[in-house]
Amino acid sequence: MRLLSVMQFSHRLAGRRLRGRILTYAFASATLLVYVAALAALDAEQNVPGASIRNIGDALWWAVVTITGTGYGDLVPVTFVGKLVGVGLMVGGLAIVGVIAASFATWMIEQLGNRVAEQAEVAETETQSEVAVLTEQVRRLTDLIESQLPAPEPERPRSP
Repeated sequence: MRLLSVMQFSHRLAGRRLRGRILTYAFASATLLVYVAALAALDAEQNVPGASIRNIGDALWWAVVTITGTGYGDLVPVTFVGKLVGVGLMVGGLAIVGVIAASFATWMIEQLGNRVAEQAEVAETETQSEVAVLTEQVRRLTDLIESQLPAPEPERPRSP
């Protein structure tokens, strides 16, 4: 049983470490993707007449809004290259934000599962103690009833 407990603990610890690494890589990837897309969009858009993305602040704002799926529409690429960068950012953003959301959901489910398991363990302990009390009460009642009953008469042989 101790080995099982140790294995469960190490499994949970390994899962937390893996989830931590995945989240770290996902956030780093999202940050890198935002900066690269912002620079690419700025390079494609900054000197084009009618473009709304003209400086690095605008480009970063556009990239963050695009990767999160918010898409306010206040800043939009007007060139073909800028639009391709936007499509790439949207696809990459879906994947990265999906990984982050899935990791968060897994963590929440694990936390909920731990709480449910703790409550179930407490309930089981309480139930076992109640069963022990009831078993003792039934034994006492059985002894009391048996002491109050007359002794059974011996069986007489039946004649054929």
